[in-house]
Amino acid sequence: SGKNDLAATYHKCHVLCFLVAAFFFAYPYPEKWFPGKCHFVGQGHQLFHMFLILCTFIQLEAVLIDYRTRRHIYADLHGDLAPFFSIMCLVLMVCCGLTAFYMMVKVKYKVWPKR
Repeated sequence: SGKNDLAATYHKCHVLCFLVAAFFFAYPYPEKWFPGKCHFVGQGHQLFHMFLILCTFIQLEAVLIDYRTRRHIYADLHGDLAPFFSIMCLVLMVCCGLTAFYMMVKVKYKVWPKR
């Protein structure tokens, strides 16, 4: 049920952390409350990053709980396709690596042309 669903609680918490992070990104608090006191520690941008890290951690925990508690549903829906998606993920990673290598070589020759 939705009331006892631990994953749903985690998802709600991760959305809340995201909204708090968005607030600190958009508004200059707590620097506005404590002018001159937040130069190194306590800046709103630092709080934004902290809440975003917390948001990501909580979201990953929620997804893990979702997967563990609903694995039978996912297995029934995508059981035969799991190896295919694993291979496609590997192909995508190889393509990304080759693209990064190609761009690195291209930039190298533009920055340091042959003399």
